[in-house]
Amino acid sequence: MVEVPQSPWLRPIRMPAHPNLTLVAIPSAGSGASLYAPWRTHLPDDVALIAIQLPGRENRIGEPLLTSFDAAVEGITAALATLKVPIDGLFGHSFGAILSFEVMRRMRRLGRPLPRHFFASGHIGPELASNIGPVHELPREEFIAELRRFNGLVEEILAHRQLLDIVLPIVRADLALDHSYCMAEEPPLPVPMTGLAGVDDYVAPPAQVGAWSRQSSISFDLKTFPGSHFFIRDNIEAKVAAILDVLKSPAAMSVASR
Repeated sequence: MVEVPQSPWLRPIRMPAHPNLTLVAIPSAGSGASLYAPWRTHLPDDVALIAIQLPGRENRIGEPLLTSFDAAVEGITAALATLKVPIDGLFGHSFGAILSFEVMRRMRRLGRPLPRHFFASGHIGPELASNIGPVHELPREEFIAELRRFNGLVEEILAHRQLLDIVLPIVRADLALDHSYCMAEEPPLPVPMTGLAGVDDYVAPPAQVGAWSRQSSISFDLKTFPGSHFFIRDNIEAKVAAILDVLKSPAAMSVASR
């Protein structure tokens, strides 16, 4: 039987006793592990889903928000080292994608096993300049308007001032970390990759999500879906099915058997 992760950085969303596949998901800026809670009902019985929980949100709301991109990478990497099962898929949306990428590069430097497959969702290739600039520096009302523009917060939060007062500092802090990121040159990772993009996403247009192809020494595929930057919130069943199709494909199983 697989042990339930105890690290505060790891939040089990679905943890079967004997998983055949384990998926780890890192949320977008301002989000917590609960972003992936709706995935639970669309996963088969033999798939485990573990979400990353960064400090300062949800069950870690009392902890200080991170002010260092490297601290986030180190914390996630250390937490993943405690897992008793191999990681079949590492999924990150938006800010979560760039965090995932640097976590894998840190894992490689430490000589640790890498995930079997990486899913970069809603983020341009790591060497490209941001399409939205330092939005975290905007005054409150302009910042809210920008978040509304790319569907960065659900309307229930935007309409509730007290919730907004809690969430906005979290979003600002994460977007500041994302904006501070600058990719250091390293060889491509020996991990097959899949990019996921919303066809109407101006933050991470499909063509720029396709730039992730330069970061894999094995293979890359791009999948597009209807929607803008937070296309993963819509038709969740289709997104989960696409991920599982990749992980269960003959090519993926061949990689797993090496």
